[in-house]
Amino acid sequence: MNFDLTDVQASWRDKGQALGLELARDAEAAGVVMGAARLGLLDPQADPFELKNLADDPGLKDVKAELSALVKNYTSGKGSR
Repeated sequence: MNFDLTDVQASWRDKGQALGLELARDAEAAGVVMGAARLGLLDPQADPFELKNLADDPGLKDVKAELSALVKNYTSGKGSR
């Protein structure tokens, strides 16, 4: 299917395709990207480019548990929408 993309949309499509090729060649980088897609805990003030995923930081275990409970309650319909 052929869509009429703006220049910005075409640029992002091209970047996504390039990233896919890079990840196919680099298993370690692919693992980082896929791990970040599963669970992300970010500190936008300390890391404004959101490059460091803090989800595996043992010092943030309680924060992660609290946020996970909030998401579970929300997605199960028990939380406010």
